[in-house]
Amino acid sequence: MKQAFTAYKEAQDSTPAAAFERLIATYDVAINAAINKDRELALQVVTMLEKTLRADINPEITLSLLGIYSDCQTALKNEEWAHFAEMIEQLKGLWTAKFRLEQATIAR
Repeated sequence: MKQAFTAYKEAQDSTPAAAFERLIATYDVAINAAINKDRELALQVVTMLEKTLRADINPEITLSLLGIYSDCQTALKNEEWAHFAEMIEQLKGLWTAKFRLEQATIAR
């Protein structure tokens, strides 16, 4: 898991496309952990995502994500696998939409 955390941190300093790909891959790991009911791995991913938040860049998003990640941890503790996976899928979709909008804006 340390390698994944290091790769994720490095992605913050790489191109937006590379950072996006790694973020989506990280969410995919969490989704697969939910499918396999691997609470330990899912918790590790959520903890890693929390640790990489940067409140100095956007405090509002950071606070929102911290709340969602807290809800994810609660779902995992209660073995609410579908609820956990749904929250992660929604985040993945939101980040995908954000990235596509940014890319469309840059292309103009």
